[in-house]
Amino acid sequence: MKKIQFLFTIIFIFLVTISYAQDVVYKDKTYTIKKKSIYLDKVDVTQTLKPEMVNEIFAIHTINEEKIKAAKKAEKEKKAAEKKVKKAEKALKSKVKAQKKLSKANDKLKSGIKKYNKLKKNGDLSPNDNKKWLSKIEKLKKNVTKAEKNFKKS
Repeated sequence: MKKIQFLFTIIFIFLVTISYAQDVVYKDKTYTIKKKSIYLDKVDVTQTLKPEMVNEIFAIHTINEEKIKAAKKAEKEKKAAEKKVKKAEKALKSKVKAQKKLSKANDKLKSGIKKYNKLKKNGDLSPNDNKKWLSKIEKLKKNVTKAEKNFKKS
């Protein structure tokens, strides 16, 4: 994808460079336009050409400039669209990451409660251990609420 995009960019720049040289081909002759003058082989021929020819050459030049502007605008819009896609992908990635963290925090909380209940049921908890387990479960609950908050935010 990146190679194709790079190739299109190079082609676009090449075409713009060629077009931007302000050369106009009219009746098999290449005229160069500079401001309001027409040059043929670096010689000003604006006054020697017929007014109809001058108008046609300027019309072709105007069309070429419009094509260049349209190409630049299309490239700008393409970049904006790519930027939006990148931003959406980043947001999706962030959402998935937050979902994984939430799931992991929930799993840790469930396993901690399960282990606490098992130890309590078997009578293997001393009063100090009981306090430690309760504080540990509280920390796990805080982690879950924090993960939920981050998930909703993303």
